[in-house]
Amino acid sequence: MLRQWSHHKCGATLVSTRLCCVSGCVVATLWKSLEVWGRFMAIRKKAETIHLRVSATSKACLEGLANAMGKTSTRVLEDLIAEAAQSCVADADGAVDERFSGKDWTLLKALKLAQIPDEPILKKLRTYFLADRALSQKDRFLVEAILWSPDSFSGDTDIFLESEGVIKKPDECRVFKVDLNAIKNLMPSLEDYAEFRLKNKLVSPSYREYMMMLEKN
Repeated sequence: MLRQWSHHKCGATLVSTRLCCVSGCVVATLWKSLEVWGRFMAIRKKAETIHLRVSATSKACLEGLANAMGKTSTRVLEDLIAEAAQSCVADADGAVDERFSGKDWTLLKALKLAQIPDEPILKKLRTYFLADRALSQKDRFLVEAILWSPDSFSGDTDIFLESEGVIKKPDECRVFKVDLNAIKNLMPSLEDYAEFRLKNKLVSPSYREYMMMLEKN
């Protein structure tokens, strides 16, 4: 469902739409991922709400495309987004199996495999390995702080289950099983660390070094 209105001050057209994220069988592995992660989710359609500010021309084009193609405006947007994501090649981490890399490994496939509803930090961790460019710089700093701090965040929750076959070359320096409770409890300091890294580009302390620095002060 699409709602449109004009801003009362600047006259810009506002669009509010509900996008329905539907799991698709892009590759057999994606279905496998949905099965093994059943402990976290029930397979269902889940709607997300986004708000867009667009020009009058963009609004007219969206309505025109919807009318010409016999689709809703929401469906037109979803199709265009999926098409763009499918054309964008994703860069997978070196620890990931070669099946999830190369010119056929697209952002669309990566983000579908990364999806873990109601577990946002696991989604970010999985996205980091499958398509790290899809994360903001702040999120990359945050995720790297977790992965490179085994003393603080190592636990029993797999980022990827062994049956998914995603991680084939794990290294000894990073965490591949995390403690979600520890991450939750230390999330404020993780976010502060990521913000510090963003604002201080000339220094690159580890999360542990950052925490030690705070203790000294």
